[in-house]
Amino acid sequence: MITRIHHVMFMVEHMDRALAFYRDVLGMKVDYSSEYFSMVECDRSFIGLHWSEGRPMPEQQDYGHDNRSGTVSLEVDDIDTEVARLRGLKVQFLGEISRNPWWDDVAFADPDGNLLRLVRPKA
Repeated sequence: MITRIHHVMFMVEHMDRALAFYRDVLGMKVDYSSEYFSMVECDRSFIGLHWSEGRPMPEQQDYGHDNRSGTVSLEVDDIDTEVARLRGLKVQFLGEISRNPWWDDVAFADPDGNLLRLVRPKA
């Protein structure tokens, strides 16, 4: 029986750069770190960062809902404040905040082009 998702994994070209982004920019806790694989945690959810053995990551072609690489959505209490904070840290957003009846969201990428979203649920 499956009991929970343990982690989602992203491939990264430079582990130190990836850890700095997830720890220092997004504020996640480093649970485990090595040159080949690291884990960052946000409220008991984990993102695994796996070294690409130095191979560059392929450029993401589509940042919409139908991209093939998947998305990690990060819940925030105040999306406008968090977008402003991250922009101040030079995070490049991939469009403006989308305001929907069920949530507000906006996409951005980590330094390796892995897609993330900030989400503010409305219910």
